[in-house]
Amino acid sequence: ILNPHVELYDPSGNLVASGTKLADGRNEQLDYQPLVPGVYHIRVLAQNSTAGEYVLNTGDTLRLTLPTNVNENDGSQSGTITVSTAPSSDLTISLQSGDPARLGVPATVILPAGQTSVPVPLNIIDDNLLNGPETIAISASASGYFSTSSNIRVHDNETATLTVSLPTSVTEGAGI
Repeated sequence: ILNPHVELYDPSGNLVASGTKLADGRNEQLDYQPLVPGVYHIRVLAQNSTAGEYVLNTGDTLRLTLPTNVNENDGSQSGTITVSTAPSSDLTISLQSGDPARLGVPATVILPAGQTSVPVPLNIIDDNLLNGPETIAISASASGYFSTSSNIRVHDNETATLTVSLPTSVTEGAGI
């Protein structure tokens, strides 16, 4: 009788899930939604103390690199999307800005087959409003890849001006 037990270890070697016995009493089922991409190890233990190990690769991830800070009057800047494994066919990557009125990105960029990175154009919008600095999240997703997001801080280029006009002389108690 084999009577296996199944364990799943994350890329750092931590036990993240164990199997549950099925109705037949001889097999186990393991359900797990990976939180991080990478190589997971599946350990199968048998009642007679033998063990085997299998490898499970959960897939690739997108990495989005952006400038940390930009100014409204910078116009255009760029970031980069990188994957660790080049796709075998062109990969369409969807992009989204947390505030498209201040920082625009294209709806998609194409990562060419065989390449591991693609530039991401950033359109910094000068809205002529005094709205202060804002941290904006840019997100990227593609079929078969873990999604990612990164923040960029857009600094305002408008300034507030306060002008006060006072008479040259006043008399105490005279009122306004």
